[in-house]
Amino acid sequence: MRLYDTHCHLHDKEAFPDPEAVLDRARAAGVARFNVVGVNPADWDNALAFADRFDDVFALLGWHPNYTADYNPGSLTTLRQLLHHPKVVGLGEIGLDRHWAYAPFDRQLVALEDQLALATDFSLPIIFHVREAFADFIPILQLRGPDRYVIHCFSGTKAEILPLAELGAWFGADGPVTYRKNEELRAAFGAVSVETWLLETDSPYMAPIPHRGKPNEPAYLPEILRTMAEIGGRTPEALAETLWDNSVIAFSRMPKHPT
Repeated sequence: MRLYDTHCHLHDKEAFPDPEAVLDRARAAGVARFNVVGVNPADWDNALAFADRFDDVFALLGWHPNYTADYNPGSLTTLRQLLHHPKVVGLGEIGLDRHWAYAPFDRQLVALEDQLALATDFSLPIIFHVREAFADFIPILQLRGPDRYVIHCFSGTKAEILPLAELGAWFGADGPVTYRKNEELRAAFGAVSVETWLLETDSPYMAPIPHRGKPNEPAYLPEILRTMAEIGGRTPEALAETLWDNSVIAFSRMPKHPT
């Protein structure tokens, strides 16, 4: 099987002091490609430098909503330049978060709108972080219209996933989909086509069962795959092939989407 960890933070030196060993374990588990995520200007160069070190690692760059308390629109000039780099395969993660109070919501909205405007100049997917803010977020995308959207670590309900699917979104499945009490989340994924699913770990966060409570890493991606295969009624091997194709299409630099 070939698996693609579409969202992780392996360039975080504190969390991963030996990233080569982490990558080796992941490759042995079948993970053949990785996206690392630069979440603010101080992190963009780190993520991109890490991606440049490894042929199978790529980068996503954007202002994460929880870092936008000091959002500076002038930084988008730098972001625009970095998005041209061939190892950058997405703009993000950007979005809205009402769970944490790290950044005022009005600053999150400004940063989101500015980055959505920037995205129109690039044939890249837009990766979103949305937590307890779907009521605010969905109308923004509906007004904008269909595009290459990735809802990272989708955490919503069936009622929230369906309008986003209508806009052409893909949905990242992470460790929480394996948690025993998350029947509603599993039902949401079951309500949309497997052609909209992506796998991710968001390492080092949210390790799946049976590793919950430990630091997460991409080698645990097969555990998420097994749960998603149960939801989709497919074998893990068959689903892995579909999800690999989904991921390569989603994170190409060309505007493509499965029909």
